[in-house]
Amino acid sequence: MGGLMPNPEIEKKILEVIVLIRAFLSDGKVGNIQVNMFKGGISSVNVNQTMKLGE
Repeated sequence: MGGLMPNPEIEKKILEVIVLIRAFLSDGKVGNIQVNMFKGGISSVNVNQTMKLGE
């Protein structure tokens, strides 16, 4: 991966995004998750939930 050194803060955010995606899938949610990256880091994570399946 381009020789980047592991960064604990970035790794923590990556894990948070993974947990968020798993929760979206297991709850049957509909929407999108946007991960914004800037200068080798994650600047923000935006979630747009439109509804749950069956609603």
